[in-house]
Amino acid sequence: MREREIKFHVPQGFSLNEVELGRKLRMVPEGHARFETVYVDTPDLRLAGWGLSLRHRSGEGWTLKLPPSGSGALVEREEIEFAGASAAGGPPAEARRLAAAFVRTARTRPVVRLRTVRHTHRLEGVDGRAVGVATLDEVRVLGSPPWTFREVEVELAPDVPASLADRVGKRLRIAGASPERTSKYLRSLGSRAPAGPEVVAVAVGRASTPSELVRAAIGRSTVRLMLHDPVVRLGTDAEAVHQARVAARRLRSDLRTFGPHLDSVWAAELGGELRWLGRQLGGLRDADVMLERLRGRILGLPEQDAVASADLLRALETRRGRARRRLATALDEPRYVAVVERLVAASQHPRMGTGAAARGRVLAETLVVPPAGRLRESVGQLGEEPSDEALHRVRIAAKGLRYAAEAVGPAAGQSVARVARAASAAQDVLGEHQDAVVAGGWLRARAARAGRPAAWAKLERMEIEAAAAARARWPAAWDRVERAMNAAGM
Repeated sequence: MREREIKFHVPQGFSLNEVELGRKLRMVPEGHARFETVYVDTPDLRLAGWGLSLRHRSGEGWTLKLPPSGSGALVEREEIEFAGASAAGGPPAEARRLAAAFVRTARTRPVVRLRTVRHTHRLEGVDGRAVGVATLDEVRVLGSPPWTFREVEVELAPDVPASLADRVGKRLRIAGASPERTSKYLRSLGSRAPAGPEVVAVAVGRASTPSELVRAAIGRSTVRLMLHDPVVRLGTDAEAVHQARVAARRLRSDLRTFGPHLDSVWAAELGGELRWLGRQLGGLRDADVMLERLRGRILGLPEQDAVASADLLRALETRRGRARRRLATALDEPRYVAVVERLVAASQHPRMGTGAAARGRVLAETLVVPPAGRLRESVGQLGEEPSDEALHRVRIAAKGLRYAAEAVGPAAGQSVARVARAASAAQDVLGEHQDAVVAGGWLRARAARAGRPAAWAKLERMEIEAAAAARARWPAAWDRVERAMNAAGM
């Protein structure tokens, strides 16, 4: 489930019974409960650093909370619950699996125990409909010595607009509550709480060295991969698969971009592992893209054709299911954990080559020249009537230029940023072309086996027209890239 809540620190003597919410809302007391909570983490508190928590609560079982999102007072995060009557046996296997990218080869152990008295109130609208729950927790941290704190949480019902949190929060502040974004787990750790995740953002600018640029680029994509990992495993959001695949591709591109300044053996080995990971993610991502694309096409067909296309969707769902199972197997392999371990280490201490190197803007612009040359060479080989495969190679080259320009962007000038934007636009045009070509080919190959192929033929014509339209837009997109590269002196 997705948790949406606001949190407040409250002083001794604070009571929810005394909070006035106005005419349209009211709090209905529902009693109190006592429970004990055990949080588990690695010895170096990695979960806490990344904003996750894994706990066992008496009477409820195990809960894994993923890193929060959202701005302002309202915190949103995924919350996954697992059965488990006791904390003694440790977290269940599925909980460990969802946290695998963060825990990796470390062991988990209990790191803090809490005893809580919770006072619960149901939030109701004027019609009596429940719109949320407000709880006042009196928390005792069992340490040496033990200590206590009190906090109020207001969790909104799934269908309630976020604006309700602002209204309730204003009333709670009037009553003496202080806004608090720190999770109960982090707060209970006290002075032991880590300042942040193990992959630290590296500030880069015009004077940055190759090592700083490498660390910043690898760190950004490693964070992207790790934060999307649990959602990829859950299978609830196709966008998470997309983001994880982009992370793997960017990392490979960054190793190529910074290749002249890296240890060549180290970069080649890591690049090979990222190629493997990209293939695992790519199978599911490609299936997701085609399913979404053709499902949208079918919605635009006449009703009788849409009904006739039901077997097409079943075939795509079957393909997607196989790809998901293959990816799940890959993510559970020790090889994947080792890749993430290497990426975390690379974000901290990449293996650099030897010799002096330029820095700042001169370095940045020099690193973008090779991918610009590769793109020019690919375009120069197209000919008058380029094949689909040749245009796909140009797309890959445009993506490489874009990633390189973005990787060095903070140390480069605006001219490099313009190259990145133009290359991104060209990549999008050729991406649409490639998606249309792949979808059309898949439809054509399966139409002969379809029970009612007429609808499939209509869909194939749509894809042929989409590919042709993208081809027509490509020359203008390339013209903008070429102008941007010339202006940047590439």
